[in-house]
Amino acid sequence: MKRPSGAGISGAGSRTRSGAGASLPLEYLWSHLDRTDLANFAPDDLGELAAQVRRGARRVRRKADLSFTFLEHSGLYPEL
Repeated sequence: MKRPSGAGISGAGSRTRSGAGASLPLEYLWSHLDRTDLANFAPDDLGELAAQVRRGARRVRRKADLSFTFLEHSGLYPEL
């Protein structure tokens, strides 16, 4: 019996939406924040961590080329 498309066992971490190998732009954002703003950051509480993430996200928003790079590398928008 053939399974309908999308049915079957998929891992909880599976986030691809538009075919194999495609990543969501948000994954690139988190990866970037992890390597820059959150690298070697040891907050004392959750509020400090949230503030640091907000600062990093604002910095990314101010740099339009960085945001477009995340979209371009995701493969979801081939026209970029």
